[in-house]
Amino acid sequence: PDGFPCQEDGDCALAEDCCGCYAYNPMFGSPGNCGGQCEQQKCAEWGLTAAACEQGVCVVKAKSCNQDKVLCDALPPECKEGTLPQVDGGCWTGACLPIEACDWVPDCSHCPPGDTCKTTQGEGDSCVQHECIPPFPECFGEQNCACLGPVFCPQEFPSCVDGDGGIVCS
Repeated sequence: PDGFPCQEDGDCALAEDCCGCYAYNPMFGSPGNCGGQCEQQKCAEWGLTAAACEQGVCVVKAKSCNQDKVLCDALPPECKEGTLPQVDGGCWTGACLPIEACDWVPDCSHCPPGDTCKTTQGEGDSCVQHECIPPFPECFGEQNCACLGPVFCPQEFPSCVDGDGGIVCS
């Protein structure tokens, strides 16, 4: 569960188990463990290696799933529902990441139930990016601009408007 407060990247660490990969601040405790035994912990399976402090909250530094950044001629891997092909260095890595580990989704329909879709728009309403935001505990069920905007809208797109099933930062 992301949401641990921080001031800089060094305040954040990764925790993993068989169920997920989480960012947390060790000064404020640690996330629980889902138990079970698995061949590979989720951070390692998904290739996630770093946590960062973004706008005062510890987050898992996601790997890219941004298909717009693909420059190679290779075909993407076939991915099961709920996952997207991973991109690195302008090409597909061959791995599929769960949507919650991605920094980009093609559109809001890819966000899992319960997640909020964040659309970042540039000038002239040109879409810059879609991203799925898991439920944010500090919002107490109110996944809207009043709560999410100050945390998730980047400084260059500070305006937030509640949209259909998500928020729009511009």
